[in-house]
Amino acid sequence: CREAAFWSLRQLLLDDVGWAEMFEEYAAASPRARQSTFQALVTRVDLVGPRSNVNLGELARLLTAGMSDSFAGTRAFAFKAAWHWWVWNPPLREAINRAWVDALLREESNALAEMALRYSTVSMLIVNGQIANQTGGKNVDQQYPELQDMYELLTERREEAGETERIRFDWRLTAVAA
Repeated sequence: CREAAFWSLRQLLLDDVGWAEMFEEYAAASPRARQSTFQALVTRVDLVGPRSNVNLGELARLLTAGMSDSFAGTRAFAFKAAWHWWVWNPPLREAINRAWVDALLREESNALAEMALRYSTVSMLIVNGQIANQTGGKNVDQQYPELQDMYELLTERREEAGETERIRFDWRLTAVAA
């Protein structure tokens, strides 16, 4: 029943129906409803090419808010959703990059949300890197300059971090690489 609800919301949004209502309702929603919103947002869709009517600024705010939501289930699904949106919707990349780096430095009290952050980070860095992989020859730059921006932001924020944040950050990236 819950899966049908996620699918239904996802289909409405893909048909460009309900975005404004979802943004409006999210702030007042219960923790489980916020989590369900992000479960519906775990999808691969390009909204830029077909010129969707969605407000991409609002979508970026929603995705980044979910990554620091007070409910662990929302945070877990927000990371999974965010890396998919990053790939297919370039206008969202900068905001997602900033929120992601913030999350890597922030303490996570829930073990399942921590695991979701770790596995989604693998997807964010490796899968996107594979998609953006150079083809050789004259193509010395990858196709996603925002991925390079994320690596630079990771480096910058690590250097600025206090000792506790830096240790947490290093531990997380080591766990991602393991």
